[in-house]
Amino acid sequence: MQKPTIAIIGAGPAGLASARHFKELGDVTIFDAKKEVGGMWVYTDYNEFNHPNLESDGYYRLYGNLHSSLYKDLMTNIPKNFMCFKDFKHDESTPHIMKAETYLKYLQDYSNHFQLTKLIEFNTVVENVRLVKNLSNKELESHGLNSNTEKTFLITTFIGDKPSVKQHRLFDFVLVCTGHYSKPYIPEFPGQKEYEGKQLHTHHFREVTKELFGDKRVLLIGTSISANDTIHLLFSEKAVREQATPKQLFVTGTTTSLLQGSTDYDALFKSKKMFLKGGKPHSQPIILRFLRLIFTLVSLIDKVKGKRKVPQPRSKPKTTTTPKPGKAKAVLVSILRFIAFITGLRLLGGLKRRLAAAFIRKVTSKNTRGGVKSFGKGKIVHFNDGTSEVIDTVIYATGYLTSLPFLTNNNDKIIEFDEGDPGHYFGPLYKRIFAINQPKLMFIGFSSRNLNSHPTVERQIMIAKQVSQGLVKLPAKEDMLAELNEELRRLVEDWKMKKSTYYSFGPGYTAEQYQKDLIAMNVLEEDESYRIMEPITKNVISIGLSGNFGQLKTFDYGKYVDGVPYNPTASKF
Repeated sequence: MQKPTIAIIGAGPAGLASARHFKELGDVTIFDAKKEVGGMWVYTDYNEFNHPNLESDGYYRLYGNLHSSLYKDLMTNIPKNFMCFKDFKHDESTPHIMKAETYLKYLQDYSNHFQLTKLIEFNTVVENVRLVKNLSNKELESHGLNSNTEKTFLITTFIGDKPSVKQHRLFDFVLVCTGHYSKPYIPEFPGQKEYEGKQLHTHHFREVTKELFGDKRVLLIGTSISANDTIHLLFSEKAVREQATPKQLFVTGTTTSLLQGSTDYDALFKSKKMFLKGGKPHSQPIILRFLRLIFTLVSLIDKVKGKRKVPQPRSKPKTTTTPKPGKAKAVLVSILRFIAFITGLRLLGGLKRRLAAAFIRKVTSKNTRGGVKSFGKGKIVHFNDGTSEVIDTVIYATGYLTSLPFLTNNNDKIIEFDEGDPGHYFGPLYKRIFAINQPKLMFIGFSSRNLNSHPTVERQIMIAKQVSQGLVKLPAKEDMLAELNEELRRLVEDWKMKKSTYYSFGPGYTAEQYQKDLIAMNVLEEDESYRIMEPITKNVISIGLSGNFGQLKTFDYGKYVDGVPYNPTASKF
């Protein structure tokens, strides 16, 4: 029997892990526009402002933007155990928070170890993915292909710097692993095009320079993790040495609630180097401080109990490898639990989580009036809080859009973006993986706000493989659509969230619940190694709620995991 043919688009983390698993199923071909392994983690000095010939870049020709958004000196912000795949751990000597080049080396070593590099066609851009059933015999034969084929997809590719050199091939399965951190999202404001200062997105940012930032009045639009990374870089020791620090930094966003509670920037606030537009330091809404206390208490309970354990799969009784806490510890644990109980701090019930999330939305919307209102004459920027400032350089840390031109530039409509809001919600997908209109088209790694990034990606891949093998059967099309539509209804009506946030995990549907759903769907035993990271997850959430994102890079992760066996394996889920 002939092996199935499998196309994987992208040779970054998701693409490489997909190839590792799917090569056991059939003949794998990986397409990547770059000239080496690593995807987004391959650094280049070039951006859209300094590239010598944008049209010579195949990725740019198709997508309208360059692929890389990586900047110099990038450090990861989640620990290494969240950034490794099964059966291939990081070296013991690798720090928990690593440099980008260290992680790139991990991906290159992973590719070599599992003999994946030979499967990759570099400098090759996927231009089109078509359904064979929608093509005429004449179209297939014009490409030199058998019109009687039973294959599902026709893929057209071109050489990156030679767009006229095209190739047409047939495949049974396609996995889309292109990522979603390349096409910058830049919100539009009145007067923006006439603004006379400099503007760039974090996608374009490569390093702090005196020309862009030195002694300048800088506006940073955005308050999430990439914005916080940018703040730390702007006032880093390197920036000070190179006289590249701003004279003043103004930070704003649709809400500044998280930054209002941060202590990371106390020195900058006190020295009048940094200002929040739409909020005041240390005036964080009480509900966020309340929730932060929840996770702090729960983490403290874990710490006092000495929770350096090897948790067991959920299907088995929970046991630990450490002895029970001594009497004094047990008393302290009981006291902490009592405090958590009488104040309702643990918020474990779904109803309590729902009420808390609703309260957060209500409080933050009333306590902040962040954001830009418009751009005025010259370098003037007007803010929603009624103030105006002269700004020399604007940085947009406003996130990214998903771009899938090889699927949206034809009439097959396997997936579609929302009309009027391209780049956010696309679908319909089942379990955020399978194209409901043709489940042999699968999407890996398109969810965000997920600490367990690599475990989640690999579980998506393993589910995709099990379905492709026939080990797991998907529901009927109408049932998959009904489940998706109900999830979207809850998101919009119950949680009052925009449909565009569907791929970002949140209180309505958490990353933890998604993991449980994938586990329930699969046929293998749960991999207990992943649960070792649960105490760290609680601490990271607490740090995030505090707004002290810089502490993600300095937290003592080793206290929880050093010396604890961590061996995720492909024989388990």
